[in-house]
Amino acid sequence: MKRSTLMFLFFIVLVLTLSPAYAAPVTFADRTAWQTALGGPVSFSVDFNSYSVDTYFNTAPLDIGPFTMSSIGSAPSDRNLVDVPPYNVPGSGVDGTPDMEIYVEGALMASMAFDVPINAWFGDFYAAGNGLPLMITLISSSGSSDIFVPGIGNDYVSFGFIDTGAQYTQIILSNTVNDGFSLDNIDGGQAGQVSVPEPATVLLLCSGLAGLIFGRKMSMRR
Repeated sequence: MKRSTLMFLFFIVLVLTLSPAYAAPVTFADRTAWQTALGGPVSFSVDFNSYSVDTYFNTAPLDIGPFTMSSIGSAPSDRNLVDVPPYNVPGSGVDGTPDMEIYVEGALMASMAFDVPINAWFGDFYAAGNGLPLMITLISSSGSSDIFVPGIGNDYVSFGFIDTGAQYTQIILSNTVNDGFSLDNIDGGQAGQVSVPEPATVLLLCSGLAGLIFGRKMSMRR
């Protein structure tokens, strides 16, 4: 094999090793940036505008369509529902249209279980967090990861994630303190898969190619 070819292969391996790739959830606070990073159409969009009456998931699971909402623990009778204006909690809501009103605290959590696994998700929040940020636990077949919605009080915030290294079947929303918030305009999708070489494999390939290059160089000097 020509030395120039070996050098080219060595360069390709280094590029693959050093190229950026999602190895953990990457969070976004801007929907346009999230959509650009997604690199394609969303798998589903839910704005709850088809609901005309309050519909609860505080005592039983609620099939939203692409996902099912349920409460983990005992939820208050007026919380954890698709809330149609006028809202159950005055002053809540994301944009004046039907949305989800969710309450979590300690062992009381809210679950969003997806019909089809996703690796990208985005939503609009109001009043997420209460002194401490709202936590989203991402559940996959291989484990879980925690990310945090940056809001800590009565404010609007958009938030989402992309993680091409996993397929998530469920997210759990929780907080160690009492946290009531609104959630609306939810998008889910599949970002493109990025192949990340195993470190041991990369090291072996680099060592082998380097050996071939420099071994050939030494033999030519004899």
